[in-house]
Amino acid sequence: MLTEPTQTLRLEQRLLPHLALKPTAHNVLQASGAAGGELACQRRVPAHAVWDLTAEWRVPGTAIRVIGGVNNLLDEDYYSRVRADGIDPAPRRHGYLGAAIEF
Repeated sequence: MLTEPTQTLRLEQRLLPHLALKPTAHNVLQASGAAGGELACQRRVPAHAVWDLTAEWRVPGTAIRVIGGVNNLLDEDYYSRVRADGIDPAPRRHGYLGAAIEF
């Protein structure tokens, strides 16, 4: 005789992790000057790969989701923005935590 489980775990009640790789090839980027958009500089930005880890968990029996993650998981050094006086480094490893209510 088959019996049904007393409690089933629905998909929306599980922890949903996500690991993402964001590779970027080297680029030559340009920055414009403040007056009229003339070319101020051209910089080579090295190739890089960054891993991000995120997770989401729906609180059982509610419309609340808890969301969190770590960006730049391996704490890679890379560059994110070209300016006339150089290139800006991207943020180091950092995390976030939040909640969402669905209605």
